Amino acid sequence: MIRHLGSLITCLVIAACAGNTPGSGTPSGERGGQRQSGRCGPAAFPVMLPPLDSIIDSSAVASEVEGASGVYLIAFVIDGPPIVGVLDPGTDSSAAAIVQRQIANNLKPQPSTRDPWGLRVIVSGGENTALIPARTEFCPPTMDEERRVVRTSIQAVPASQMPSIRSNMRIRNRFRYRALVGADGRVVRVEVIQSTGDLSADSDITRALERGRYQPATLGGLPVAAWHQTSR
Repeated sequence: MIRHLGSLITCLVIAACAGNTPGSGTPSGERGGQRQSGRCGPAAFPVMLPPLDSIIDSSAVASEVEGASGVYLIAFVIDGPPIVGVLDPGTDSSAAAIVQRQIANNLKPQPSTRDPWGLRVIVSGGENTALIPARTEFCPPTMDEERRVVRTSIQAVPASQMPSIRSNMRIRNRFRYRALVGADGRVVRVEVIQSTGDLSADSDITRALERGRYQPATLGGLPVAAWHQTSR
């Protein structure tokens, strides 16, 4: 029985290191944000794009970049300032740098976020320059070594504790953790959402996740910090 318990907890740690397989689709974050499917797709958060004027002073930008065109990214990231990037400079790369700067200078403050989010801004040149918001693409973080086995050091359980452990076996089979993966693919921190019920196993799984290396999430092609959820 003791050997079985050790094997069970070891399997839990291995499952945590494996992460979500493509297509498993578990929600990430507390705002119902991006959905980790293992595949890139249109960003699921925000559910509805906010009015552009709630994010930038579009009139001010348009008046300064008359005739310019291109596609730009506004990204609101975890624990950092917003980022403005150039996705398509249009026909004039020097004008694109001006548009990028004007968008950055006219951003409006947004609430702090626990999920990265953003949008594309399509600048349509001509006599009346227009700024059009559009949804961008999100790719969730994925672990580089999907099946890396982590050995654990599980101590023998005293016989006097066996009844309580046996009664908690169902709870021990369930856990949920999430790791904040930075833009460099390294784990920033790990949070326990649902414990295994065993402090030693929780510590082993947390250390395993902290040692993991990931392909970072991308928002419109830009590497960003995002949550990777592991559960069983």
